[in-house]
Amino acid sequence: MDPLLLGALLATVFFANIYASSVGGASLLILPMMFLAGIPANIAVGTNRLHRVFATGTGAAKYLKNVKIDFRHLWFYAISTAIGAVVGAFIVVSIDKTALELIISIFLLALAVFFLVKKDFGMKEKKEKPVKKSLAFTGIAMFAISVYRSIFGSAAGTFLRVYLVVKDGLSFLQASAYASLIANIGNIFAVIIFGWAGIIDYWIALYMIIVGSAGSYIGAHLAIKKGNEFVRKIFLLLAIITSLRLIAGIAFGI
Repeated sequence: MDPLLLGALLATVFFANIYASSVGGASLLILPMMFLAGIPANIAVGTNRLHRVFATGTGAAKYLKNVKIDFRHLWFYAISTAIGAVVGAFIVVSIDKTALELIISIFLLALAVFFLVKKDFGMKEKKEKPVKKSLAFTGIAMFAISVYRSIFGSAAGTFLRVYLVVKDGLSFLQASAYASLIANIGNIFAVIIFGWAGIIDYWIALYMIIVGSAGSYIGAHLAIKKGNEFVRKIFLLLAIITSLRLIAGIAFGI
């Protein structure tokens, strides 16, 4: 790979992981840059997913030391996520990606408006404990998000965090911690399938792992230090930028 393109890719990976450790969405920047660098789509998806195992794991380790995690329900989420990751990694479907991107754009913009209006939403954890019906619904949601993550990747972490804030009543900071742990379980299972299929460039992945892990650690540190309001602002910014980028891609083919 051309050194300039590699440098641009690694800079993108570093920056994307800084914000992604708080709000997700790293692949929204990383995958287009990998395509621009001439990496085939399937290789890009597999290689990026391997890098995300280590980058997400680094952020998760930082959160574990500083954010309270209720492990009683995490195992259930983990199983749903693992199954979804395997299913998604094996799925080969014909889908209208333009329609999907439009739906994602509208959804993210709607979320941005919601969190702008509800300024106190996600600032504190709700004290109510999840009931069995809620846990089952959450398990289904985790499965669906994990399938989506394995196939497309883009914004899956963002959707997971939003779900944990809105449905499970977590604060933004707690949602980031839970999402990092849950997402990485899916990442690991997907990488096993991608490695078996031979669609991982391990040399590029190694470079991405090094800079991505550094970015993820910095991002998690900032989120913990700055708190929920910081994470909320980053989410709002990401939601708006992501929506505009996807809409521009649909309108102008970029």
